[in-house]
Formats: sequence, structure tokens, C-alpha cells
Amino acid sequence: MHDEASRVSLLKRIEADRGHRTTHGRSEIAGPWDIVRLDLDDRTDDYVGEELYKTSGFGTGVTLESADYLLRFSPERVVRRLAPRPLLIVHGEQNKLHGLAEAQALYDAAAEPKRLEILPGCGHTEWMFDDHPTFKHVVVLLKEFLDSALGSA
Repeated sequence: MHDEASRVSLLKRIEADRGHRTTHGRSEIAGPWDIVRLDLDDRTDDYVGEELYKTSGFGTGVTLESADYLLRFSPERVVRRLAPRPLLIVHGEQNKLHGLAEAQALYDAAAEPKRLEILPGCGHTEWMFDDHPTFKHVVVLLKEFLDSALGSA
């Protein structure tokens, strides 16, 4: 999500915050967009502005400690443990917030049974409306996946 300069800046802030937490017992509050760069994906940025900000408290500050843990999180290291439970990964082909390579790496690290569905032409969020054709397609995918994984009820 970050270019090299913003990534280095964030890592320096997080490193300084570790020391601050040690001496003061609390973390610095940062703007959420310092951590997650929405400006790289106009469709996601538009969705956030038009939909998510309607939710009370959305977009408020987060601790640099939470960013520290987020950056340490590596689902590729643990996804194999899900097996033998089935895994469905659904990812927008044009998702600039989390690139397609991330979904592919997670899929590659997972054990069977697993399924990767790429949503052609879709980004991170713009298709997440009940009446959007891609949303309806994903509902069908989920039903098929759950019926297969759990058996038809």
C-alpha cells in the first residue's frame, strides 16, 4: 500500500512508538490513512467516502501499536493450518489496495481444499452493494462453496 518513502516514514514512526510505549505505556494515535493508503485506489477511496464514513466512528485514529501488529501479520505463514477446512479466497482483479499477488501468494501457501476466485475488472470495494451484479455473483459463489464444504442442508 505504500511507496518506498511513505513505508520508510511509517516504519520509523512505529519504531519510535515502540520506545514511547515502553516509557509511557501508551501508543501514539495516528490517522488511519497514514497506515492504509486509500489514495492509491480511487474506486476504494470513493466507496469509503460515500459509504463507510456514514458509520459513526469510522475513520477515527488508530494506534501505531496496531499498525505495528498489522505489519507483522503474515497469513501466508499460518493459512496451511486451516486444512482440512476448505478455503475460499475471492479477490478483485483490479484491487490496488491489496494486489492480486497477495491473494495468489495466500492461495499458493494454503493446503487443499482451496479455491481462488478472481473478480474480473473489480477493485477492492466498489462492487459491494446488494444490487451490484458482481455482488450477486459472489453470493452464488459463496452458496456453491458452502454447499460443497458443508453439504447441502
